[in-house]
Amino acid sequence: MKPAEMRIGVRYVVTRKSRDGEFLVGDHVHVLDDGSIMSREAHGWMRPEDVPSATRGMTVAGDRSRVSATARRRSLPWTHGA
Repeated sequence: MKPAEMRIGVRYVVTRKSRDGEFLVGDHVHVLDDGSIMSREAHGWMRPEDVPSATRGMTVAGDRSRVSATARRRSLPWTHGA
């Protein structure tokens, strides 16, 4: 999937690095409401105006580890205080 197809709030893993090497294979990223991209590995975000050039050549896929962890949490017997 190309970065322009990413949906806000969905977690992704980079599967092909960007041309300039700003994003590397294995990086965990997601798009914020304002169009910036948050990177777990960089411990920060990239401004929306820098995203098009920095993501050129990059591809991503949904972060399956994140989906699996969420599914496991939902299957646990949660207890809420009274």
